[in-house]
Amino acid sequence: MYNLGGLVLHKILKDPTSQSSLEAWAKLKLNFFAAEYMPIFSALNNFYTKYGTLPSFNDMTISLREGLLLNNLKALEKIEIPEDVDILLIVDALLNEYTQEETLKQIEVFIDNVTLLDTEEIKQELSNIVMFLDEKTHTSESVCLMSDITIAEDEDVERTKVPLGINNTFDADIMAKTSELILIGGKRGSGKSIVANNMTVNQYLEGNSSLFFSIEMNQREIFDRTMSMLSGVEYQNIRKGILTKDDYDKLAVVRRDMFIDGQDLYEEYLKERDFNKFENALIKGQLKPDNQIVIIDNSRLTLADIDLNIQKYKTQFKDKLKLVVVDYVNQIEIEDIYSWKQQIVLAKQLKQFARKYDIVLVSPYQIDGDGEARFAKGLLDAPDIAAILKAEKDHIKFDSSKIRNGPPFDFASPMDWPCLRVDPRDYIISTDDDEEEEEKPKKSNNEDMPF
Repeated sequence: MYNLGGLVLHKILKDPTSQSSLEAWAKLKLNFFAAEYMPIFSALNNFYTKYGTLPSFNDMTISLREGLLLNNLKALEKIEIPEDVDILLIVDALLNEYTQEETLKQIEVFIDNVTLLDTEEIKQELSNIVMFLDEKTHTSESVCLMSDITIAEDEDVERTKVPLGINNTFDADIMAKTSELILIGGKRGSGKSIVANNMTVNQYLEGNSSLFFSIEMNQREIFDRTMSMLSGVEYQNIRKGILTKDDYDKLAVVRRDMFIDGQDLYEEYLKERDFNKFENALIKGQLKPDNQIVIIDNSRLTLADIDLNIQKYKTQFKDKLKLVVVDYVNQIEIEDIYSWKQQIVLAKQLKQFARKYDIVLVSPYQIDGDGEARFAKGLLDAPDIAAILKAEKDHIKFDSSKIRNGPPFDFASPMDWPCLRVDPRDYIISTDDDEEEEEKPKKSNNEDMPF
C-alpha cells in the first residue's frame, strides 16, 4: 500500500516545473506528512524558499549533505507509481487522511472527558474540534485569471451587494458586500446595537434571513426591539405591555407575515380581535423557511459559538443568509479580553468568518473619550469598513473611521427613537444644528439608546 505523502513528494520531485506540481505544493503543509517524510518536505521547502523554484530529485541530491536524508530521498525516487495518477487527487486524499486521523485523536480526548461536561460544554468542545480542524487543514485559495472575470458581470455584483438600509447614499455609493467585516463604533447611548438591529430588520424586509448574536441584551429585549421596528409600535409600549387595540393590529400584521399559514389565522384574528389566541395559534405553525431573524442569546459567546451557528444557519438558509450581527466585539470571550493583541486576533477571526461563509459580518464596538477603540487600536486593522456613530434627538450621524475600497464618508439619517427605526433618507444637518449641538452636549445614558 502506498504512503500518500510519499506519492505526492515523488510526483513533485519527478516533474517540478509542471503547473499541477505547483498547484499541489501550494496546498501542502508539513503536518500532513508522516514522520519519515517530514524531513524531505522541510528540505524541499527550504530549497523553494531559497531559489523560488521547486527542485528535482537531482537538485535535491546535489543540495543535501545529510546521509540519512539522502538515503530516504533515494528510496523515495525508487517508488513506482502509475504516470496517469493526478497529483491533485493524491493531495486531496492526503488531506482527507490527515483530517480523519486528527478527528479521531480529538474525539478520543473528547470521549474521555465527556462525562465531566454539561450540555453547553459538550457543544462548545465539539465546536472547538471543528475550529481546530479548520485551522489545521485550511489550504483553500481562489486562483483567478484575467479571463475568468468580466467587468460587466451584473449578476455577480448584485449577488454580493447587501443593502443595509440605514442610509440610501451609503447603499448606493459605498455598498456593503458579502465577505466584508463592518465595525460600528460609538460611546454608550450612540445607538450601535439599534443600528445593527435595524440592519437585520432591513434584510428581513428584503426577503432574506439574518443572525443576531446578543451578549449583553437578552433575547426578549432584541425581540421587542425588532417588533417595534417592524410594526411602528413604540418600543416602550411593547416592553411595558401597555398596548392599545391599534398597537395589537399593527403587531398582528407583522406576526402574520412571519409564518407560512399566517393569513388564515390573521383573518380569524380580525373577527375576534383576540391577539393572544392568534399568536398562540401562529407559533404552533411554521416560520417561513428562508425569511427569518434568528436571535442567539449567549452571555458567554466565543468565536467557536459564532462559527458553529453561522455554519448551521448558512446550511439552512444558504444564499438567503447575507448578514450576521455580533453585538458586540469587545464582549466576545477570549483568553485575555483586555489584551490588544487578542483583540486584533479576534477581529481577524471575524473577518475570516465573513469570507468563509460569504456574508457581511457587522459588529459594534465601544470607543473611549478620544474616539479610539477601547482596549485595542489595532481592532480596526481587520475590517473593510468602520464607522463612528453619534446619536442626536432626531437623527443619527455616521462618520467613517476606515474604508478599504472607497473615499471617507460622512452622512446622517433621520431617527424615530420611540420606534427605534432608522430612516434611510439623508438627513441634512444645518449649520445652526451643529452650533446648537456644541453648546448643549448630550447627557450620557447607561442604556444603548438616547432616552
